[in-house]
Amino acid sequence: MGIIKSATEVSEITSQKQGGKQLQKRDLVVMDATGAEIRLTLWGEKALNEPNPAYNTNPILAIRLVKVGDYGGRSLSATNNSTLVYNPDLPAAYELHNWSNQFNGNLPSGTSLSNGG
Repeated sequence: MGIIKSATEVSEITSQKQGGKQLQKRDLVVMDATGAEIRLTLWGEKALNEPNPAYNTNPILAIRLVKVGDYGGRSLSATNNSTLVYNPDLPAAYELHNWSNQFNGNLPSGTSLSNGG
């Protein structure tokens, strides 16, 4: 579970592994209350679906069943089996929301788990 700190626009790539198939992707940066940040890539329908509220409002995201990558640091990838819940009705989500309120919408710089090492 984390706060969506930023999101890219949807882009399209050509998958060599899938015989030149066009795939849609969107990268999110998700941060937790420790200041750790990680890149989460959404694919296909998950990339195209906009949450309510929008990404730029820093919603809380609970995600289940993600693929962990370790090339050039850690990253996450949402697969077809992944479940994404925006602003879940959970005590941990309320705690994270309360933590983020102290920054008035300007989340601090964190320590990236996705860049190197």
